Amino acid sequence: MSLVALAAAGARLAARPVLSGVSFSQELVDRQGRLLRLTLSADDKYRLRTRLDDIDPRYVEAVLLLEDRHFFAHPGVNPVALVRAAASLVGGGARVGASTLTMQLARVRYGLQTRTLGGKVRQIAAALWLELTHSKRELLEAYVNLVPFGANVEGIGAASRIYFGRAARKLALGELLSLAVIPQSPAARRLSEGGLVTGVSLVRARERLATRWIERHPGDAKHVGGGLKLPLAAQR
Repeated sequence: MSLVALAAAGARLAARPVLSGVSFSQELVDRQGRLLRLTLSADDKYRLRTRLDDIDPRYVEAVLLLEDRHFFAHPGVNPVALVRAAASLVGGGARVGASTLTMQLARVRYGLQTRTLGGKVRQIAAALWLELTHSKRELLEAYVNLVPFGANVEGIGAASRIYFGRAARKLALGELLSLAVIPQSPAARRLSEGGLVTGVSLVRARERLATRWIERHPGDAKHVGGGLKLPLAAQR
């Protein structure tokens, strides 16, 4: 084994879990598994710790399809996407997203400000370090537990309970696709006093994702179509 490989293995063994130190909510359910109470975390978030095995794998697939189709192939950054984004910026074109799922995790986990060049460099460095010291599965589980869903709701565990009143493993396909698109613009698709703001942005975003999903899973067309007609009524 090379010195580089040994150093990487040592770093992984010494690294703390990605979610170490993160405060989570506690849930109280009845005998039928219905939610009775969800407490706030120490930092006043609804954030329910959820294992990857307790999430419908279709939600994970939808997130990767939307956010980072090359997640399992890149080392934390996507060089092709970075070059494309830089070229567009230099050429005066529209801003092109280049953040991988790992980069997004680094931003929310460490509270990085990434709108400046220095902040973006720190984000890239943090993403590379996370990939070096943790497995893809660990990173994916951390991401789905920290991703923002508007207001003070974070993570698929809390979002599935608040938005649909059920655990993350018991959601319908249309509901899973709806939740997958909210973190892209949580402020615009946030909760209001009357429930979820189902504006044009949310509707169009989940329709675009549904189109991609059906291209990959043609047999799900009837299930997706019905799910997108469901109202997104929050139960705070």
